[in-house]
Amino acid sequence: MFKILLIALVCFSNDSSSTTPVGRGDDWWVQRCSKIQSEIDKVGDDSHVLFVGDSITQGWEGAGSAVWKEMIAPLGAVNFGISGDRTEHVLWRLEKTNFGGVFPEFAVVMIGTNNFGQSKPDDEGEVLIGVVAVVEKLKELFPEMKILLLDIFPRGKTFNAMRGSILQVNQILQSKFAEDEDVRVLQIGHLFTESNGEISTSIMPDYLHLSEAGYQLWADAILPNLVVENTKN
Repeated sequence: MFKILLIALVCFSNDSSSTTPVGRGDDWWVQRCSKIQSEIDKVGDDSHVLFVGDSITQGWEGAGSAVWKEMIAPLGAVNFGISGDRTEHVLWRLEKTNFGGVFPEFAVVMIGTNNFGQSKPDDEGEVLIGVVAVVEKLKELFPEMKILLLDIFPRGKTFNAMRGSILQVNQILQSKFAEDEDVRVLQIGHLFTESNGEISTSIMPDYLHLSEAGYQLWADAILPNLVVENTKN
């Protein structure tokens, strides 16, 4: 399976729905894009960390808001997460967002679960090249940026076929960027599971989205990797 996924990474990176930027037509999504643009405009040069992702990232404004305010916001962080986004939607937003003179030092990226789980799921190879495309787009936009690529988090109460696919993609991503000095793949998904592999509702109430305790685990895991210069005291 690893060999098949690697072949997909090499051969199909320019010919997949997961790597073709596309927007979403619903009004809510457009309004969310506008809100993110306004936040980037407001924060400006004080934007040091860009959190890129889907509903799990957007959830820093919901269940994770207290943790964000205390631990993440002081870093000069901007939430670039939108619920329901797949890799192709993030690619579209990265292309269309006006970052102006904003040059974040870090990006924290967690994307791909919706490529697996929505009504038209991608296979492992498509998810893999979609995640890689997001990382490469960030590198293109911000050549000096350091990227903290998180593994796709586990989902479902117990181990299942989708979790197995997620693990395969995560392992290939670890290998893909092992020698890349600007990208660190951080495997933290195990923090959200019990010793028997089950996910507790105290961490993921619906076995997908994080509780406040889950966001606390996330923050504790990534903060040592985010040494931001020139933040305001």
